[in-house]
Amino acid sequence: MDEVLTLIEHHGYLVILFGVMLESTGVSLPGETILIASGVLVQRGHFDLGYVIVFGILGAVVGDQIGYWVGREGGRPSVLRWGRSLLITTPQRLGRSPRTPSTRSSALPPRSRRPGPPTAPI
Repeated sequence: MDEVLTLIEHHGYLVILFGVMLESTGVSLPGETILIASGVLVQRGHFDLGYVIVFGILGAVVGDQIGYWVGREGGRPSVLRWGRSLLITTPQRLGRSPRTPSTRSSALPPRSRRPGPPTAPI
């Protein structure tokens, strides 16, 4: 954790932005650890909470969009080509996933249209 704190202290909000962005894209990076360490630095007075929240959200949204675009444009071949070097997956793990979505998944209505409580009772 000390290494993450030092990295964030030296490079600032860009580590938060790019760390969360890469993690949201699918690269195996500790995005949550970066946010927790940023919270520690906020508590110590090194960073502003508002900026940490903004850069964390911005990184997550941009990373999600990049991941979606890569999946839509490149699909399975791009994951097979680049996935191992980005620590996303191996061809063996990808072989266990279905090539196409299940056709039965469309038979279920979206959660917002199903009757009942939105969450399970505790």
